Amino acid sequence: MSTVQRDHYGRPLITPLGGGKPTAYTRCTTFVGALEDTYNLEQWKCRQVALGLAARPDLMGLVHAANGEAKELNRVVADALDASKSDAAANTGTTLHAMTELVDAGADVDSIPVEYRADMDAYLKATQALRHDFAEVLTVHDGLKIAGTPDRISTLPDGRRVIVDLKTGRIDYAINKIAMQLAVYANSLLYDADTHERTEHHADKTMGLVVHLPAGSGECTLHKVDLTAGWEAVQVAKQVREWRTRKGIGSPFEFATPPVIEVAPATDVILEQIEASDSVDQLEGVYALHMGEWTDYHTAAAAARKAKLTGVSA
Repeated sequence: MSTVQRDHYGRPLITPLGGGKPTAYTRCTTFVGALEDTYNLEQWKCRQVALGLAARPDLMGLVHAANGEAKELNRVVADALDASKSDAAANTGTTLHAMTELVDAGADVDSIPVEYRADMDAYLKATQALRHDFAEVLTVHDGLKIAGTPDRISTLPDGRRVIVDLKTGRIDYAINKIAMQLAVYANSLLYDADTHERTEHHADKTMGLVVHLPAGSGECTLHKVDLTAGWEAVQVAKQVREWRTRKGIGSPFEFATPPVIEVAPATDVILEQIEASDSVDQLEGVYALHMGEWTDYHTAAAAARKAKLTGVSA
């Protein structure tokens, strides 16, 4: 299997269609996560941190010593999660994924560690009618710039090829996200990291399959997933991601400065002289005498007086 180059964020680097400098594509799980309801996950993490602090009194001491410093508190929280063995289920899931690859490749169940044999027996029984055409192969969607790796692309007994996802934990909370993820894979192309070529996998775009293998249960069931609905949600996720990066929504605001309206003083010698003028020549003389003190108000008054003297509107 080709090694996929990644950037410092862990995103796959994909050579664009037609060649050019590799571009970082968003991981499929990250893209579809834009619509994920994380409430239950955050509550679980809070509980695990509490358990970790209870198991490690030294970490509670570090909480006090951190004195509110965010970076140090983040490190303590990470250590508390480790202390609560929060990653145990994820590690078991990773192991089961690897074991299913081995038995799909022909390994005898007896060669599998004894604690996983019941799960592998159940897995093989549930999937015996499937023909696995691709396993852990990279796919890309160039329009959305998404890259991801479906667990299997397999053929059903009726000849349909489907995207298959193996889940070892609960699927009830995550089924909407799973539908989005499988829909992305179904609408993507196979990508060769060495040649940068894209090829069709011809998987069904309307239905995907979840292989549910709860760790340690010795049970495995299959569940079909509506990929038409999943693809609709992917378009919503695209809009959400675009909205989150949209610029120019806010800008500085200042109250408008009200116009200054000049008001003549109660006693205005210039105004009195304008009103006393009996000719246009006298008006011009008033202006010449008081040019340095003249205002727009005086201009308006002089124009009105001139109109009255001449009978011509200003």
